[in-house]
Amino acid sequence: MEKTNNKNRSNISGVLAAVLLFLLLGIVGGCMIFVPDMKMIYFCYIAGGVFLTYGSYLVIRYFAKKEYEMVSNYHFSVGLLILIMALVTLIRAEEVVQIITIYLGIMVLVEGVILLQHTIQMKHMQGTWWLTLVFATVLIVFSVLMLLAEESVLNDYADAFYVFLFIIGIIGVISQIVVAIQTNRYHREQELKKEVALQEEAEVTEMENLEEKEDTISQLEE
Repeated sequence: MEKTNNKNRSNISGVLAAVLLFLLLGIVGGCMIFVPDMKMIYFCYIAGGVFLTYGSYLVIRYFAKKEYEMVSNYHFSVGLLILIMALVTLIRAEEVVQIITIYLGIMVLVEGVILLQHTIQMKHMQGTWWLTLVFATVLIVFSVLMLLAEESVLNDYADAFYVFLFIIGIIGVISQIVVAIQTNRYHREQELKKEVALQEEAEVTEMENLEEKEDTISQLEE
């Protein structure tokens, strides 16, 4: 039961990170579309603040939950890397704006890879894995195009770019919720199957013991 709880806590932190990234992408896309006066440097400050909060959360939880006792837990390392990235984003926000497409492209790529892993999980759990596969493929292809595209091309298609980010944010959050629900449902079903199997095993053992007692009584009567 303790191992299951540890897995659930890890799943929650992973889903939370993916949701935060999708929210950031959706926010920047939506703001650039619907708020004409929005400047990218504001997004840098928002992203830096979010990363700073999440990185601090991972590092604090690592010690508070004694996760250093788990060999396969890397929340401290990940949290520290996110903290460093947050500080760089906040301190060098003006420079980050100059390479914002690369910054956003990496974020989209990270989400695509995460969804690709979710695809494997969904297939294993007999969920709608093909939907996550399609979405993950779109994100990875889009991120690669962003990272390789010339600045002039991105400027020419800026509106379409931000619309796509906004759509990615909305669909991404929904996909994470679906994956989380499917994962929890799968684990509940597995736990129920284990309980049923243990109950059946106990009943079989009880029947065998009764049969042995009856045989012993029959032998004594003879």
